[in-house]
Amino acid sequence: MPRHALNVAIAERLIEAAGLLDQQGADRAPVKAYARAAETVADHGRDVAALGFDALVVLLGETAAAAVAEMARGGRWPFLDRLRGESDPHALFRTVPGVGAQMA
Repeated sequence: MPRHALNVAIAERLIEAAGLLDQQGADRAPVKAYARAAETVADHGRDVAALGFDALVVLLGETAAAAVAEMARGGRWPFLDRLRGESDPHALFRTVPGVGAQMA
């Protein structure tokens, strides 16, 4: 099966979200759901952006389908941005080695 570039990019973001959630001690269910969705999206034979929302829900479940639809539509996923700390500049600076809360 061919791998579509958009599918791979979306899958990478889903994996990143799963990893960040895991690092933050989130419940295992969303971590596993995003990881499974990433695998499904990466391996899907069609471009997921071409699928309708209902088809994505059947394929991935509602939460992951909403995330994929948002990324396919606008290229960004605000949930991942929040996990990365991009919505909080202080949190983002604290992720830099050697920069603590006071310096940020």
